[in-house]
This record gives sequence, C-alpha cells and structure tokens, in this order.
Amino acid sequence: MTAENIRVKFLDEKDIHPKAVEFLKKYNQKEITPVPLEKIVEHLLGIKIVTVPNLKKVYDCDGYLSSDFSTITFDDYIYNNLEERTNFTLAHELGHLELHKNLYNSHQINTIDDYLHFREMVGEAGWNRLEIQANIFAGFILFPYKPLRQLIERCLVKCGGPKHFGVVDLQGLIISMQETFGVSGQAAFIQLKKYFPDLVKPAEDAIF
Repeated sequence: MTAENIRVKFLDEKDIHPKAVEFLKKYNQKEITPVPLEKIVEHLLGIKIVTVPNLKKVYDCDGYLSSDFSTITFDDYIYNNLEERTNFTLAHELGHLELHKNLYNSHQINTIDDYLHFREMVGEAGWNRLEIQANIFAGFILFPYKPLRQLIERCLVKCGGPKHFGVVDLQGLIISMQETFGVSGQAAFIQLKKYFPDLVKPAEDAIF
C-alpha cells in the first residue's frame, strides 16, 4: 500500500465542532476546568498512558495513539515536566480517536516504528490534514464554550466593555485562560480568535 492509496477525509470546523461538543457532554458534563483529560483518558476511556525517554529528541514526536486505542505513548520529559503541552497532546490524541478511528484501526500501530511507518503511508499532505483536524478538535475540548464565555464576560466587565478592551486586557485575558484551562498562551490566543474574532482583532491590530 502506498501513500496514494490512503485517502484522508476532509473535515472542517463545522464537521469537527459537533463531535467535540458531544465528547464534552459525555465526558465532562459538569464543565470542569481545566478539563480532567488524564481522568477521561485513563478511567473513562480505559486508555493507558505510558512514557518513553527521548521520544521527542529522537523522533520529533510528543506522543502517539496506538491503533487499538489501548495506549497513548508520551515523551517522558514532556509528560513529567510540561503540563500545558501534555494537556494539548492528550486532547490532540483524543482528536485522532474521535475523528480518525477507522483509519487508525486499519493499521497496526504499537511501536514508534509502526507510528512512523503509518505517517509515511499516509503521506505528507494526508498527515498534515490529520494533524490539523486533531488540533481543531483539541482546541474545542480544551476550551468548553460556556466557561470560556463566562471568563471573557468577567474580563469585559472589568475593563468597561468591548469598546475599552485593549492590548493589556488581551494579555490579561490570555493569562487567565492559561490558568483556567491549563493551556499555553498560544493555544489560548488561537481559540480566542476562533470564537471571538471581533473582540480580539482591535487589540491584535494595535500590537501588529
């Protein structure tokens, strides 16, 4: 089988968002933040988290999901030292589970060599599509909409409303999002632009 034989289905945000909403309804009904991803993965989905040294250094891989969905293998250093990155990687791998189940199931991915072979078989364009889709899913489940909106509303009250929302307010909001949702500043900014572009744009324009 060659990369040309493996077709990666196109999914956009309109396809992915309902799946993320359904996932949160099922596994985080109380809208806990940060979303308890490790509990969901290990206790509710029965997926074991295992770590190996130098996965990132040697293979440029933070983590990967086995094709039978029994394990997520992590770079040891990332898992034990970089909480925000670990959270995003867990959410990303859950994206593969929810969006690409059939494709993963049709391949044997148990080791890092299997994972690298799978990437090769999918091809660069196909792999990029898979990764973008998993990233979109991750963003949606890391930032449940209601808690995010409530956080933004509190920020807007504090600054005097949307017309007064400036660069300093944007920076403060991103820090609050990092603390509330257990994510990086970059992930917070990306999701904020996705959900509330009209709020972010004036402050963003002032920066750039």
